[in-house]
Order: sequence, then C-alpha cells, then structure tokens
Amino acid sequence: MLAEMIVYSNPGVLEFLPALPDMLEKGELKGICCFTFARIERMEWDLERGIITADVRSLRDQTIGIRYRHGLEAMKKNGGPVKVSGNTATIDFEEGSTVHLELLVNPRK
Repeated sequence: MLAEMIVYSNPGVLEFLPALPDMLEKGELKGICCFTFARIERMEWDLERGIITADVRSLRDQTIGIRYRHGLEAMKKNGGPVKVSGNTATIDFEEGSTVHLELLVNPRK
C-alpha cells in the first residue's frame, strides 16, 4: 500500500508520489518493481525543495510516461532536458538500461 502512495504504475505510465502524506515530504525508496516492466532502483524526494530523483531500469524496450500530478516544472534524463507536456514527460527506455531522472516540481510549503 505504501509503495503505491510513492510510485503508481500501469503499463506505459509511472506516476511519482501520487498520494504522499504531508509528513513524508522527504524520503528515499529502493528496489520497487513496477507494472511497466521497469524497476525503480532508487528514488529520493525533497518536496520542500521541489526535487525528485529516480534511477529507473527497464526490463524491455519501451516508452513510459513519467507523471507528477502536483505540478511538474521540468525534467532531465541523464542530465539532458526532456520536453514536459502538462504534468507528464515521455521517456524512451532500452532493455536493461538504467536512466537517471531529475524532476523539478512545485515545492510544498
């Protein structure tokens, strides 16, 4: 239950922190397998600063929409910028590869 509050997944979609309680505005998670045929190797968040980072390893070639419903301002993939549309960015993954994602989000006050 707690894992789905931190990472929600469906085929083709990973949503970060969809239902995170206010008391967990900072945290870290390791080793979560997702329904997208991907694994969150490590994820950290500091919502006071407005930063989420994640290392995601794909188990197959695929495209995944990365979503943060509370206001995604910008995203980087392996240090390079990614186009954001609304609260989602689309990321291409290769089988077995790990991608480092950095999300800049609306800070919690």
